[in-house]
Amino acid sequence: MKWKKAGCLFLTAVLGAGLLAGCGNQAETGNAGSTPTDVESKAVETGAAEAVETQTTEKKEAPHYSYRMVMHNFGPWDDKPEMAERWEEEYNADFDLVYVETANAGDSINLMIASGDIPDVIQMVDQNKYYKDGIIGGWTEEFFREHAPNLSRYIDETDPSAWQIAKFDGELMYSIPCFRKYDTIVTPVVWRTDWLENVGITEIPRTLEEFEEAFYKFTKEDPDGNGKNDTYGLSETGIRTIYGAFGSYRGKWLLGDDGKVVYGDVKPEMKQALEVLHKWYVDGVLDPEFVTGENEGGYWAITHKFLNNQIGYTNMGNFYHWLPDMSGEENGSAIGEMAAQWKNSGNTGTYAMGYAPEGPDGHKGTDKADFRKLRTVFSVNLVQDEDRFGRLLEIIDDMNCGSVERSVEVNRGTLGKYSDIVDFMGKKAYTAIGEAAEADSLNPFLSAKGASNTFAFIEEGGNLEYQEVAYAQQFAWADEEFKDKNDGYVSVIFKTPESKAKYGAELDKILNTGYTSIITGEKPLDYFDEMVKQWYDNGGEQLTQEANEIYAQEHVDN
Repeated sequence: MKWKKAGCLFLTAVLGAGLLAGCGNQAETGNAGSTPTDVESKAVETGAAEAVETQTTEKKEAPHYSYRMVMHNFGPWDDKPEMAERWEEEYNADFDLVYVETANAGDSINLMIASGDIPDVIQMVDQNKYYKDGIIGGWTEEFFREHAPNLSRYIDETDPSAWQIAKFDGELMYSIPCFRKYDTIVTPVVWRTDWLENVGITEIPRTLEEFEEAFYKFTKEDPDGNGKNDTYGLSETGIRTIYGAFGSYRGKWLLGDDGKVVYGDVKPEMKQALEVLHKWYVDGVLDPEFVTGENEGGYWAITHKFLNNQIGYTNMGNFYHWLPDMSGEENGSAIGEMAAQWKNSGNTGTYAMGYAPEGPDGHKGTDKADFRKLRTVFSVNLVQDEDRFGRLLEIIDDMNCGSVERSVEVNRGTLGKYSDIVDFMGKKAYTAIGEAAEADSLNPFLSAKGASNTFAFIEEGGNLEYQEVAYAQQFAWADEEFKDKNDGYVSVIFKTPESKAKYGAELDKILNTGYTSIITGEKPLDYFDEMVKQWYDNGGEQLTQEANEIYAQEHVDN
């Protein structure tokens, strides 16, 4: 067993059905490679225990293989990570773990590859580029189904369209489709409820007209009571939700009225949204410094302008950044980064989750990610060695989709030592115990021992059923809080158009400059039409064509 660290070096030359669908049951499948034989089945049927004993003695052990892996870990491993050693013994394999720092992972991995050192298992890279460069290998769906039956059933039962996103050429698989429950929940809309009360609004706004009323009152009626004219309705992130009220969203590939894929920024209805935002800017309701954003440094999901009483509405972060303090709940310990900042700031104000504004034609929605994911790719050399690759798929199938208990141990450490499964509101829930419960930071502690992301070959290291157990407190809150607030825009294509690399920077500049100029009044509203033409003429037409081709490929019936 080898534990190596690749330096954080830079290289410029070389260059992811039912949400609770399970992956199988450990009692049914056992560990990978341990399916009962015909002899064993016959022995059970006839009661001939001696036959079982004889067959068990004679059964051949799975072949011993080694795998060199670069995984998205939270920190370096111990010299001999105990969880990795456990899996080596249990699965009769060697796992050669190579640590690279996340911030420079792409450059470090590129350098390894340029020197001829291509890991068998690779994460944190541009998967499509590695596919085009011939670094990673592809395999048939039939091969995958043979060696990963639990994962295959999980994909079938959760969202069969995920098979297609893993087929970069439309035929072979180049990654393992998986799913992230976190991304089934929209980015939250958050209001200062004490401000609403202070300006005489008794219910959280729901329509665009009600939003506008609240924003003007926040600006004009001193909602924080400090006697100063220093508050605004909204800033940078709040703007996003206004686009959604008109049936589009920036940065998303959506379907147009003709059924074809179109970039959200250039849909005609965006002109109406810009008209409203320009009015709010002129009237001083929109933060005049919205371009600089709401975060003033540090953790990206913190909205300092909301925290510091400058705005009363935000769309910052993800739902788990706003988790309330659950330390008083049975087995509860979750609290979000934004909630912690609010608690520690001494701010006596109150806030609550709200609804995306409903526009004049009934449209509404904030940002929502595609919950289908691709996390891991494999080298050509490994994939071409079908016996070695097939065995790894069997291990992955068992580790990440064999049973909830197995996934808890793989990601959270040995049950009874570092982890436990307890009851939380009538459901199974993971809780840390022992040294893990006492660790200053849980994920780095578990990572060092070979848990956490060390063997997370699929997103979150397990199926949706496991994710429900691993984050039980968070989802118990979110499922209730967002059950009627979960309207969001998701891109209709998963893959990024190839020409984005060529035209993306210039096209983003055209749109960002144009949107800002129209909102501030530097450009008239009709400039929108000129901006859209510039976008199409400077590469947008090519991107749109590719987006429609991707849509057609990704929506082929599996």
